Amino acid sequence: MSSNNMHPPRALAWIVRLALLIAVVAIAYLALAPVDLGGRGGNVDHAIAFVTLGFLSRLAFPRWYMIVLLALLALFGGAIEVLQGTMHAGRDMQMVDFKIDVAAALVGLVVGALVNRMLGGWRAGD
Repeated sequence: MSSNNMHPPRALAWIVRLALLIAVVAIAYLALAPVDLGGRGGNVDHAIAFVTLGFLSRLAFPRWYMIVLLALLALFGGAIEVLQGTMHAGRDMQMVDFKIDVAAALVGLVVGALVNRMLGGWRAGD
C-alpha cells in the first residue's frame, strides 16, 4: 500500500458495514414496535434514522451508485410504512413519513459521499 493511496484497513470497512446492519435492525424494531412499548415515531425521528442509514450506506458501499442506495433505502422506508399500516400495533401508514425517509436518506447519502471524498475516496473492503 503506497503512501499516496491511503485506504482504511478491511476491519474498518467491516465495522462500518456492521454499524449499518445494527442501525437497520434497530430502526426496523423501533419503527414496528407497538406504540405502548416505547416506539414514538415522529418526523424528527424519521429524519435522524434515515440520515444515519444514508450516511452509513454511502460509507459502507462507496462503489455502489447513489441512486441504487437511495432506491434500497426508499424500499426499506416504504416497507416499514406498509407494515405499520397492516400490523395493527397502534401505528399508521403515512405518506409523509415515507417522503421524510427518502429525503433524509438522500441527505445522508450526500453527506456520506462528501465525507468519503474528504477521506480520499476510500473504498470499503480495499
